[in-house]
Amino acid sequence: DAQVLNGNVHFRHQGAYLYCDSAHFYEQSNSFEAFGHVRMIQGDTLSLTSNYAYYDGNDQLAQARYNVVLKHRKSTLYTDSLDYDRLYNFGNFFEGGKLVDGNSTLTSDWGEYHTDTKQAMFYYDVQLRDKKMYLTTDSLFYDTQTSIAHIVGPSEITSGTSHIYSENGYYNTKTERSELYGRSVISDQGRTLVGDSVYHNASDGTNYAYNNVVYNDTVNKNMMTGDYCEYNDSTGYAMATQKAVTIDYSQQDSLFMHADTFKIYTFNIRTDSVYRKIHAYNKVRAYRNDIQAVCDSLVYNTKDSCMTMNR
Repeated sequence: DAQVLNGNVHFRHQGAYLYCDSAHFYEQSNSFEAFGHVRMIQGDTLSLTSNYAYYDGNDQLAQARYNVVLKHRKSTLYTDSLDYDRLYNFGNFFEGGKLVDGNSTLTSDWGEYHTDTKQAMFYYDVQLRDKKMYLTTDSLFYDTQTSIAHIVGPSEITSGTSHIYSENGYYNTKTERSELYGRSVISDQGRTLVGDSVYHNASDGTNYAYNNVVYNDTVNKNMMTGDYCEYNDSTGYAMATQKAVTIDYSQQDSLFMHADTFKIYTFNIRTDSVYRKIHAYNKVRAYRNDIQAVCDSLVYNTKDSCMTMNR
C-alpha cells in the first residue's frame, strides 16, 4: 500500500516542508518514510536533516536517524537518533548527542530539547565545555536563550585552577558566574570555601558565601568561619563577618580569634615568601594556650607572628 517516490521528493504538512531523494508514502496511515538527504523545515527558525526519517502525519511525529542535525536559531543539536514531536515542540535523543550553543558544547547519552521554551535537558554522562570551564554531571538543564546551566545533581566544575563541587546551582556560560546551594564547595590550590549558598565569578576570581561558612587555607594554615565570607583567588584577599572566627594553626598551638569582622591581606602571593596580615576589629577576643587578649582592634602578621592591639 505504498506509493514509491523517486527524485527530488517534496512533502508539505501542517506548515512543515520535507525534502528527500526518495520516499514511501502510506496514504491510509497518513505517514511516509524518507530516504537520502532528508531535510525538514518549519518556519524560519527550525531545520532538521538526516539520512533517513519516518513521519507520522496523525501524531506529527518525525523519527530521524543517522547523521541527524537539528538547528534552532543559534543552537545546533547533533545525534544519530532523534524523535521530534511537532505537537509539543520538542525532540529527544537516546543514543548520544551534542548540543552546540555559541562557545558552549554539551554532550550526554540521552536528552531532550524544547524549541518553544529553548530548554534542554541532559542525562547520563553529561559534559559541558566552553573556553574556560569544564562541567561533568549526570543531570543538567540548560537554557539556550540565557546560556544558563542548572545543576540538579552531583557535579564537578573546573575553571582554571578553581574546582567546584555542587549538587544544586546555576552556571552562566556567558558571564562565567555561578550560584551554588546546598553546601557547595569551591577549592583553589589548597584553599576551600564552603557555605549554604556560594557565588563564584570565574572572570575575576571573586567568591562570596553565606550562612555557616567555612574558609580553610591549608597552604598558609589558617581558617575562617562566619555567616558571610568572601575570597578573591587572584589577590588572596579574604573577609568574614557575622559570628566571625579566625583560627591560625601555623604555629605549634592554634590561635583562635573572634571579632565582628576579619579582613585578610596576602602579600607576595604565589611565591615562597608569601605572608598574611589579619585585621580584626570591634570586640576582639584572642586565645591560645599561652596567651589571651582583649581589645577593640587587632592586626596579626603571620610573617613574624606579631600581634598589634589597639584600645
